Amino acid sequence: MARQAFQGLTRVREKFILPDKNLLRWFPGHMAKGLDQIQSTLKNLDAIIEVHDARIPFAGRNPQIRNITKIRPHILLLTKSDLADDKHRERIVHKIKEEGIRNIFHMNCKHKYVTNYIKNTVFPSIWQEIESSASYRREGDTDYHLMIVGVPNVGKSTILNKLRETFTNKGKGALVGAKCGVTTSVMNKVRVSNNPSVFVYDTPGILTPYIPDIEVGMRLALCGCIPYHLVGEEQIVDYMLFWMNKRKHYAYMETYNISEPTDDVYQFLTHVAKEKKMVLKVKKSKFFQEATEEEKFKPDFHAVAGSILRDFQNGDFGKILLDDEALAMDSRQVRTNGEL
Repeated sequence: MARQAFQGLTRVREKFILPDKNLLRWFPGHMAKGLDQIQSTLKNLDAIIEVHDARIPFAGRNPQIRNITKIRPHILLLTKSDLADDKHRERIVHKIKEEGIRNIFHMNCKHKYVTNYIKNTVFPSIWQEIESSASYRREGDTDYHLMIVGVPNVGKSTILNKLRETFTNKGKGALVGAKCGVTTSVMNKVRVSNNPSVFVYDTPGILTPYIPDIEVGMRLALCGCIPYHLVGEEQIVDYMLFWMNKRKHYAYMETYNISEPTDDVYQFLTHVAKEKKMVLKVKKSKFFQEATEEEKFKPDFHAVAGSILRDFQNGDFGKILLDDEALAMDSRQVRTNGEL
């Protein structure tokens, strides 16, 4: 079906164009304040847990955060791994390790055995990192202090709560939400373990103040790391359509019962609106009586775009690695160097 469908798509965009690049600029005051608070708290920390979305393992990881993590023991958790295409996982890990990060874990926080994974795999690596950097420990301090950092909406607060659940069987210690920006300050430390005594700081998601690459920004927006309404739900769906068509990834056709692929976002939204019955009734006018029954209703583009983005977040289009081009560039460089 996909091959036949592709024959019907006569033209695919080679480049995604965003009408206004400023739509990708989002660095509210709490981010700048949060970065200052992280730096001031650094002297009290034993280790840093960086959290990022496994669908974008490279895009959007704040270089300012990376500089901070270089001076403390550091592990990287790639969350939402159930939504990410994992066939290139080894290459992703290898590329990240070139940054000097030794411990990288893929995690699905919804998995029923996630607490066992934290207890038996993730935490032992944290202790090993801390013990191998004993000079950071404060003399006479029997408590351990960790901090969770990363861009918005990658699951930092969820990780904190899972740590708390794993070792204390207690409820939530941090607020979580489906939208980014739920945590807006470095909160008071939350105890996640009694033996040993471990406290964790939750932090606000912090983006780089300027995103120079449009595609990087759109990938962050598609994963919900930038609020949908700032970029525009319809613009983000348009990027999703562009990304999928460029890679001949036509899962959206089956999801919405579309007979052939399309590169026209409003044609796409119109079809999905009919499938989901998300239409608005047109107000009566002098032409209303002459209009066909179909013309008496119009698609609710805003609502249907939001619905499509929720479907994306639920994994309805299959497992996806949005940062695939970063690996392709790396592969081309390797071939240039004559190593393959």
